[in-house]
Amino acid sequence: MVTVADVRERLRDRPVDLEVGQHRADLVREARFRGPGGSRADALLVEPNGEATAAALLVHPASGDRTSLLPDALDLAAHGVRCLLPQLAPERVHDAEAGVASRVGWIETLCLGLAALRACSPDGVPVGYVGQNLGGTLAGAVAAVDGGLVAAVTAAALPDMGEFFASSPHPVAEDRRTRHGLATVLVVREGTAALELVATAGAAPGTRWFLQLGGRDDWLPTDETVEAYRRRLPDAEIAVYPTAGHGLAIPEARTDRVGWLRRHLAASATARSSS
Repeated sequence: MVTVADVRERLRDRPVDLEVGQHRADLVREARFRGPGGSRADALLVEPNGEATAAALLVHPASGDRTSLLPDALDLAAHGVRCLLPQLAPERVHDAEAGVASRVGWIETLCLGLAALRACSPDGVPVGYVGQNLGGTLAGAVAAVDGGLVAAVTAAALPDMGEFFASSPHPVAEDRRTRHGLATVLVVREGTAALELVATAGAAPGTRWFLQLGGRDDWLPTDETVEAYRRRLPDAEIAVYPTAGHGLAIPEARTDRVGWLRRHLAASATARSSS
């Protein structure tokens, strides 16, 4: 089983850099940073007009890409937050070893992205995180390994991805068990259990949490998911949007998470400047 301590050790003394390329649009630039094993991870960098007063990593769902949370990033940048939106590598689940490696590789990529984001930001600025679906599911492990996130938002995140694929009746989970075999799915679950959101979020005591769920999410039993979050993160703020599905594709959800993160980053920046 891979643990937070294992990932932290793997990242020890890894070189950090961020290559910033051409403008893709106003405030948005192509970027690349050093990923696991010396690979290069593509990303978008969204810059505020003035000096950055905070920074945030925004992580897309499995069905999306680095542009998925660009509207969130542009809203945050308008309030002085520098945002990095990394592109996660495709998942490899042809066997159990590859499935575990994919999960660990995603976490390492995001932690290295945070390091690159800090390296290009003013010293000491508060750093936050927004993750949708898969990006949210990875948030707990990233926060625990990084140890420096001020605030994190998860949108429709699976609290335990391994358990979902092992036992959920959802068609996506059933398809994975059919294509790859239950034995493989169970080995991946055991190998990554210590990295699940519900297992790791509480290991980052300095991080404030805002957890968003859709009341019509057919991937997650909403009441059970809220209970799981409450047990592990009793101080987290939780919002359920009754008409939203798994994508949380309603303007209210985006407005709420951007506003929440902006407030907590601003409060942290104010506290640092007055201390």
